[in-house]
Amino acid sequence: MFKKFLLTFSLLILLFGTACSGPSVTNSDTSLSDRPLSGPKRDVEKKSEETLAAGTVIRASFQHALSTENNVAGDPFTMKVVDDVKVNDKVVIPIGSTIKGIVADSVRSGRVKGRAYMSLRFTELVLPNGRSYPIQAASVSHTASGTKKKDGMIIGGGAGLGAAIGAIAGGGKGAAIGAASGAGAGTGVVLATRGKETGFLSGSTLNIKLAQPLAVTLS
Repeated sequence: MFKKFLLTFSLLILLFGTACSGPSVTNSDTSLSDRPLSGPKRDVEKKSEETLAAGTVIRASFQHALSTENNVAGDPFTMKVVDDVKVNDKVVIPIGSTIKGIVADSVRSGRVKGRAYMSLRFTELVLPNGRSYPIQAASVSHTASGTKKKDGMIIGGGAGLGAAIGAIAGGGKGAAIGAASGAGAGTGVVLATRGKETGFLSGSTLNIKLAQPLAVTLS
């Protein structure tokens, strides 16, 4: 009887121990704990750069008029690019970009001699996206045409008119005197009048040639 009780008690202990312990679990997969946590990926803006060679032409138009009569050295001006400038089939300078510059020299025509003269210097390129680049480009200048022919006509016309008036008043001698006085009057008009001015019309276009290479960032 005692042996049966001892055997039964041993079986109960064995069953109870097995139920409490349960199956053993071994986590052999450590990939989750070893794997670094990754945050959200940033969208990196890829940028490239293209270089415009020296001698590249940028065609642009004036936004306002410039003249030797109204502008002096140091006055600023702006132009708008009217043609895309490409490198390797990529648009580097798009239409609508701005060219800035200053009047480098402005000289009015003289009353006796000296033609009007204006030269421009280009200083900056501004793209539509707001990026700006200093530029070095060949200067552009205009010189007024001469007025010698016109001056001669004024003096000659004055002499002819004076001679006609003198002839009416006093014959041949009067004609000679009238011619001299008429020529003097014509010369006075020439001396009192400035020659032609020069400048650049609003809306007119120029070919701006780069004197140094220009590196431009594309986005």
